[in-house]
Parts: sequence; structure tokens; C-alpha cells
Amino acid sequence: MNTPARLLTISAALAVALSTPVIPAAASDPPVLRVMQWNIQGAVGVDGDGRPDIERIAAVIAAEAPDIVSLNEVQQDPTDAAPYSGDQPAAFAAALTDDGYLYSSWGLAEVDLPRGEGSTTGQLILSKHPIVGETDVLKLPNENYEPGGKDRRSLLSTVIDVPGIGHVNMHATHLSTPGSAALVEDQKVQVGMVLDRIDPTAPTILAGDFNIRVTDVETQAFSQNNLMQSWIADRGMTDTWRQVRDGQDGVSMTASYGSTVGQNPDRRIDYVYASRSFEAIGGHMSTVDLQASDHVGVVMDLAFMSPENRTRTVLAGDDALAGWGQLTTTRPAHVSLSVCKNTGTAVDDGTSVRAIVRNAGGATMRTLADEGTTRGSCETASWRGRLPAGTELEVQTLSAEGVILSSRTQQF
Repeated sequence: MNTPARLLTISAALAVALSTPVIPAAASDPPVLRVMQWNIQGAVGVDGDGRPDIERIAAVIAAEAPDIVSLNEVQQDPTDAAPYSGDQPAAFAAALTDDGYLYSSWGLAEVDLPRGEGSTTGQLILSKHPIVGETDVLKLPNENYEPGGKDRRSLLSTVIDVPGIGHVNMHATHLSTPGSAALVEDQKVQVGMVLDRIDPTAPTILAGDFNIRVTDVETQAFSQNNLMQSWIADRGMTDTWRQVRDGQDGVSMTASYGSTVGQNPDRRIDYVYASRSFEAIGGHMSTVDLQASDHVGVVMDLAFMSPENRTRTVLAGDDALAGWGQLTTTRPAHVSLSVCKNTGTAVDDGTSVRAIVRNAGGATMRTLADEGTTRGSCETASWRGRLPAGTELEVQTLSAEGVILSSRTQQF
């Protein structure tokens, strides 16, 4: 495993590691789970001869050292003779054994690829911790892409037993591309089916290449990213990147095609969503090897707060697309509030979303607003204390002049 090329790759990762958030090690700190999401394009780099390179992908994973990895576009073919790619799930399991990845789960997504009959691709979950759940593969429809045709999309689900946390529901998926209004309809159905399988009351992680951006796209009038992002938030799942990172800080583009900059710096389509049992304390886009795939990996450090939690999400705006506020109680006497603006385009439209926490008597306890563009981070605040009975969460949409455009209130 320790070939010279791999050692060079890992050495090159040291600069990245220096900027990676330090995970607390004190006994009183909550357990931290590192999760990596990466579309690997069949292990084919953007700078090579088109042949897969398992060792190259494995070197990046080893350098980032996640506890759990979600990989998309992992191929399983009947042979490794060109143009086939062999049994990549087995090859990755073997290549990463010495790095502690003793457990894996693979789920079929697409059959009979253009390479030839019997050629398949799917999602692969790799874990340093025991996979104790059965592998469940949910086929997702793509009727507008190929009516009655081949399977192309799926959700892979399993359960991982993580020390200090217990059972974690792990889901990996890859949704359809939004190339037309009809294909967006496929995406909407797929998102709905995925969310039906999610249990946000338990420690849960949903990772994948969703092929949706954080907001609608000016050049695609048919895009409905705002709608689907609102569905995910309303289900109680948090875009962990927006908890801790700003879209302008470092690499923000996951569909990078080998570059950290480009005409679409907000093209973030790979996500690590988490239930409110987790709180993101750090995260970065992997720059260990930008040429290894047409995407870069998303690496998130998630602190486990408590299996006992309550969350309330309130969507903002008359059409529920402007953004949302989330109020959560996790570990004993710990409260967190986040507010996310999610309307308009990458260009700031001047509006803001404000969350207000009030007690049963109507007195304001906390106020938090997100005034930035949608590709940046959400605003978050945490404090020690308990929420009294009758606490309410109000989420408002405000104009650039501070006028309330819409408001929704729900009891916590």
C-alpha cells in the first residue's frame, strides 16, 4: 500500500491537514465523527488516460482519514479488461484495509452502462466501524430520463455502530441531473422518496451527489433547488457545510473538474446532511488531489450531541422558499438556533431571514438573522439553558429596508 506515489500524495495532504479544524480530545468533549462524501467518477481522473486508478482515490481517502465514506459512481463490472473497470467495491475494500476500513456496503444504481452488458455503477459506503445493519437499496425512478428503461438512481442505507455514539443511520445517494424541467420532476420525486426513508429523530447522516445547488439558478428557469432544499430542512436534516463554512472561504465548488475556481464558484452539489443529533464543528473540501475526479470530496467533522433531542423547523416566506429557522435542544441544558436564507440567486437580493425565539408570554429570548447570499453559511447561535414550556419560533422574511414581508410561527 505504501507505494512512493501514495506517500507523495499523503505528504502533499499535510498542508491541508494543518488547516483542518482540530477535533477536541478532552474526555468531556462529545464524540466526533468525520464523514466524507465524494463522487469519484469511476476512479477516473481528469488528467489521465481514462483508466480507473483505485490507489489514487484510496490515497486521498487515507489522507483525509474519515470514519465513514460515501462514494458515488463506483463501478462493478464482470472484468477489468478495457473498457471495463472490474470489481471496484472489492478493490477499494482491499486497498483501504490497512487504513482501518474493514467494513463496506455497496448498492447498485445503474445497469448496462455504455461500456457494455453487465457493467454497473452504484454507491459505496466504507467504514472504520462495524456495519451492523442490513444493506437496503431503494431504487429511485427516472421515468423522464428513460421511461420504462434502466435503473439509474438509488439510495443505499445501512446502520453503523460507532463507539461513543451507538447506531448511526447512514444513507448514500446520487440523484438525477437537472438538465430539463422534466428531469427536475424526477429529482423532486427522488428527494421525496429519500426523505421518506430518513429518521431525523435518530443519529442519521444523508450524504451524496444530489445534483441540486443551494439555490435556484438564473440560467435555468426550470430549476427548483429552493423547493427541494426547503423539503430537506423541513424534514429536520441540516446542510452541515453551511453550519460552519462560508461559500467564499476556500473551495466552494464540488463539481470542480479539477479546479478550485471557475465560472460557477457556487456549484456545490455534493452534501453531508445530518440530523440534529450532530453539530458540525468543522469542514473542508478536499484539495489533496484535485485531479483525481471531476468532483472534490466534502469532509465534515460532526460532534455527537445527544440521541435525546427536539427540533422545530419553520420555513420562511409566503411560498416557503425564502429560508428557514431551526431551534434544537440536544444535550442537557444545550440549545442551538440556526437561520438560513435560501432565496434569490448567487447575487444578493438584499432580503434577509430572521428567527425570533419567544416565551409563552411573548417576550423575546433570542433573535438571529441571516443577511448573506445563499451560497454562504447559515447563521448559528448556541447557549446553555432550557426552553420553557410554550416556547415559540417565529421566522420572518425582511426586505432590504427591514420591512417584514412574511412571517410564520410555530410552537416548539
